Amino acid sequence: MKISNNKISNFSNLIWNKVEKKPRPQFMNSLKILNYKDFQNIIFDKKKLGVMIQDLYKGNIFIIKKAFSKKFISKLKKDFLHFTKNNKSQFFKMKENCPDFHRIIDKEVSKLYSIKAIKHSAYFFHWNGDPYKIFNKINSRWRYLKVLGGRKYNEFEKNTPKDGIVDRIQILKYPKGGSLELHSDPYHNQRMFISIYMSKKGDDFESGGFFALNKKRQEIDLENEIDVGDIGIGYATVKHGVKKIDKNNLKENTSNCRWFMGLYSNDSDEKKNRITARPIKKN
Repeated sequence: MKISNNKISNFSNLIWNKVEKKPRPQFMNSLKILNYKDFQNIIFDKKKLGVMIQDLYKGNIFIIKKAFSKKFISKLKKDFLHFTKNNKSQFFKMKENCPDFHRIIDKEVSKLYSIKAIKHSAYFFHWNGDPYKIFNKINSRWRYLKVLGGRKYNEFEKNTPKDGIVDRIQILKYPKGGSLELHSDPYHNQRMFISIYMSKKGDDFESGGFFALNKKRQEIDLENEIDVGDIGIGYATVKHGVKKIDKNNLKENTSNCRWFMGLYSNDSDEKKNRITARPIKKN
């Protein structure tokens, strides 16, 4: 059976519509770990697929191991450094003909966003010719995740901002002192947050990183379970963030940093009343 068989997406969406009659999860329940090949097999097994969807809606977070090779992740880092070196830091709204761009987001720039963050992000879109040849490899994984989320395997891939919803790849690094405040993500386009990990705690940075809030309002540190090339997924409304990386040194040229890639199908800026992520108070 091929991932392009829309019967799988229809079945997945049917299960989601059933479980989503209950209140959406706000807190992490538990962490589940599986190999990428096992994850692929789950997509084609209706019983296992249904169980995974229910697990996600209970607030369980999954770490999918070895989804990308370390060689490919190393290439992404080099692509980021080449792109950011040869283009100035700037910002573009997601409107028709929006170019790929990168932006250094410090404390002042962070005030312009709904979610406070200290990071350096590069944004890539399908319609710009894919100069670094990254979309095919990433889409080969993203399509399985779209089907898991009840979408067609290639939904939004050919969209441009005028269509209202667009796929965007964000590659970024959190420098020393970098962070992302506690928040939840929109679920209307994409039911899950999708995180691709490009760093290893203890090798690339010493402290901080990905956390989720449990029902006791405790910050559960998940970085120790993460290796380079893993994918993390959880239901979008589960509260999560990135704790400050290695204290307060904000020098952009430091070698110590946390690398990350996020996949998201966003409302474009051509869409009225677009929905974005929102900050969450811990208590």
